[in-house]
Amino acid sequence: MPYLGPLQKLPMDFIDVNLAFIRLTGRPKRYVQDLMRERGADLAQMLADPNALLYVCGLKAMEEA
Repeated sequence: MPYLGPLQKLPMDFIDVNLAFIRLTGRPKRYVQDLMRERGADLAQMLADPNALLYVCGLKAMEEA
């Protein structure tokens, strides 16, 4: 999570950070695509804005999921 520190310094009304971890001991796996599905309505509304940017970080194989 190389960018988490700088991102946390931004105002929360400016950025919406959502984290998904698949390897946390004692917790169920949470995949990025699952989180995106859960936030589908929010994502659709944000992506309707031509100035919106969406960054998804992870392994290349995640693209197919």
